[in-house]
Parts: sequence; structure tokens; C-alpha cells
Amino acid sequence: IKTFAAIATVGLGDPTVLSAGISEAMITTATGLGIGIPALIFHNLLSARAENFVIEIEQRVSRMLARWKPGEARSA
Repeated sequence: IKTFAAIATVGLGDPTVLSAGISEAMITTATGLGIGIPALIFHNLLSARAENFVIEIEQRVSRMLARWKPGEARSA
């Protein structure tokens, strides 16, 4: 936005105006990637861990229900 405002004011004749805007855009992009990529990795690790917990709970409940016989009293 700053680059387009500067170009509108100065015109395209001054390359330093354009290069300053490109530099700012590259810095913000690099910062965003530096934050976003580790956050995505962390999210994937936590999601996989949660999924493993769900699978483990389902397996334990299935084993528990397989041992339970209808007509028997359930114990807590």
C-alpha cells in the first residue's frame, strides 16, 4: 500500500521508491513464513497426538465391551 501511494506521488521514475516497497514486502513475507511454518508443524504434531489418543481410547473401550457379557451387572 505504501509503495503504491509513493508511486502515485512520485511516479515510476524513482526506482528507490519501488525497491523500498519490495524490500518491505519481502521482510513481511519472510516473517510470516517464519511464524507460519513452525506453527503448522506444531499444529500437525498436536493433531496427530490427539488422533492417537482417540484411537487408543476407542481400542480400550472396544476391548472392555468385548469382555462385557449382556445380563451381567456393569461395574463402574
